Amino acid sequence: PKWRRLTCLLWSLWIGMAFSYYGTIIAVTRIFRYKNGDNDNDDGGKDNDNDAVSFDYSALLISSLAEIVGTMLVISLVDRVGRIPTQVCSYGIGGSSLLILCLFSAFDMNRALLVVVAFICRVCEMAGSCVTWISTAEILPTEIRSTGHSAANAFARIGGFCAPFLIDGDISLIKIGVLMLIIHLTTAFCAYKLPETKDRNLGEVLNGEEGGAENLDDSDSTGYTDSHDDGTSLVLI
Repeated sequence: PKWRRLTCLLWSLWIGMAFSYYGTIIAVTRIFRYKNGDNDNDDGGKDNDNDAVSFDYSALLISSLAEIVGTMLVISLVDRVGRIPTQVCSYGIGGSSLLILCLFSAFDMNRALLVVVAFICRVCEMAGSCVTWISTAEILPTEIRSTGHSAANAFARIGGFCAPFLIDGDISLIKIGVLMLIIHLTTAFCAYKLPETKDRNLGEVLNGEEGGAENLDDSDSTGYTDSHDDGTSLVLI
């Protein structure tokens, strides 16, 4: 029971993270999908078997390279800015950028501008998901770390499963942008309510933080202490 609030926040965060990540990839792919030489944005996502479908592979390749940039960005920021601010900013900017991308695409804006905004979306999604993986393992105490992380990962499959049905369905791009923004902001809120783990020992959550965990002493925060006859202690993680 003492981990109930923390568990609910983590499960909600992971569902939102997976939905945002896969939903963004599907939305970007849909935006750079064409039928008979025209951009496939105003048909509500309906496919006609008589229409030839093609993709702007160069735009998709450029946007995919954003994941490398997102990973490098996380490496430089996660220990400098912190886990929680990085997640909140990544999901917030990612959702806003995706809404802008959908609006630009719906109004047939310049292709180069669409590629730039899609690149920003993919950078934010990669950065946010990477930090979520890191933060979850650091928040959970040793006694439930493996089970808790695995359960959160399992719940993320729910978000990944639902994303294609909503993003690639009979919904206009503007509605998709609004929906994705709401999901991103909800995900950012869940991340905001979690305790910060920057500059803390693995599994250590101080009393009074949002996770609701109890303050642990030095031996409990690392696992258990194995005492030897010569008075030395071996701390196992």
